Amino acid sequence: IKIKNMIEKERRFTSNAAHELKTPLAAIKIQTEVAKLSLDDKDSLIKSLNNIEMGVDKSTRMIEQLLALSRLESISNFENLTNINWIEIINSTIKEVEFNAKQKDISIDFLYDEDIKTIKGEPFILSLLIRNLLDNAIKYNEKGTKIEIKLEKNNLFIQDNGKGLDSKILKNIGERFLRPAGQKQIGSGLGFSIIMQIAKLHNLNVNFENINPNGFKINIYW
Repeated sequence: IKIKNMIEKERRFTSNAAHELKTPLAAIKIQTEVAKLSLDDKDSLIKSLNNIEMGVDKSTRMIEQLLALSRLESISNFENLTNINWIEIINSTIKEVEFNAKQKDISIDFLYDEDIKTIKGEPFILSLLIRNLLDNAIKYNEKGTKIEIKLEKNNLFIQDNGKGLDSKILKNIGERFLRPAGQKQIGSGLGFSIIMQIAKLHNLNVNFENINPNGFKINIYW
C-alpha cells in the first residue's frame, strides 16, 4: 500500500507539473505568433517580446523549483553536516534579494541575539529556505512594505506589514501548485512546499499566521 501511494503521489506530481508548464509555454507560442505579425509595429513588437520574456522567466522559475523539490524529496539524510551559522546565512541571503527589494522600496531589517542554540545542517539548503521566504515577502507584497527578521535563541521570526495570506492558501500551506486566484506575479506555487521539505529535513518546526490588522508572520523554531 505504501509503494502504491508513493507511485500515485508521483503520478499526480508529474501530471500537475506538466499542466502548470503548459500554460506559460502556450502563452509564449501565442506571443511569438503575435510578434511575427507585428514586425511593422514597433510598440506591439516590443510588447510581445516583453510578454515572451515573462513567459520564459515563469517557465524557468517553475523548472528550477521542480528540480529543487525533486532533489529535496530524494534526500533521506545529509552527509557532512556542519554547525549552522544563522546570522551568516541570513545576511548573505538578504544581500541576494536586496536588488529586488529596492525595486519595490521594501526594507528588510535584521535583529539578532548573540546566544543562538546551535543546530547541525546543510547551509546551502537552509539558505534556500530563507531565500524562498524572503522572495515571497518581496514578490507578493505592495511597494513600501517593511520586512523584519528576528533571530532569538531557538526561534527565527520573519514578518511583514503587508496584506497577509489568503485564507485558503494559509489553510493549505505547503500544498503544491497552490497560488492565490488572479495572482499576476510570476510564481511556481512550489515555494512553500520547498520550505516545508527543507524544514522537515532539518527537524525544524514552522508556523505561519496572519497578523492583525495586517501582515504575515513565519516562526521557525528548533
